[in-house]
Amino acid sequence: MKKFFSNKRRIKYFIISALVIFISCIIVVWFNITGFLRVLAIFIPYFIFDTIWTKYYKDK
Repeated sequence: MKKFFSNKRRIKYFIISALVIFISCIIVVWFNITGFLRVLAIFIPYFIFDTIWTKYYKDK
């Protein structure tokens, strides 16, 4: 089975995804968002990043 990501790309993916979640958490704390909106505010940017990342590297 063919590898989808190289090791360098995989490390870059995890670093950037951690950064996206970290920035989302800072925004949640800054604007004092509570409830289910807090969960959405943290994970929607991550899913958008993941979708863009996989589509970009799938085409290469």
